[in-house]
Amino acid sequence: MLRVKEFFYSQRPQKALKTAKAGPHDVIMNIISLSQSAALMEVTKDDLIMINSALNETCNGIELFEFETRIGFDRERVKRLLNEIGLLIDKIEDRESGRA
Repeated sequence: MLRVKEFFYSQRPQKALKTAKAGPHDVIMNIISLSQSAALMEVTKDDLIMINSALNETCNGIELFEFETRIGFDRERVKRLLNEIGLLIDKIEDRESGRA
């Protein structure tokens, strides 16, 4: 289960996703709880890698002068989220390999 509050940024090498075809009724994430300002949800490692890749492209593919206008958040906040998701992926991979 994942609840994210604060984020920190660092570069993370991109990892290839295994391609899987999802049907129209397949569950992508499990919503555990929902309030007016937050959601607690469960997502797979592959989904985290997909989100990480999209945020990386967003952070590195949009000119600084137009970033906040196009995304709605400043680049540093998005970079902090990108880093936090990267740390979660690292923790999952550590558990998979028996290092944690």
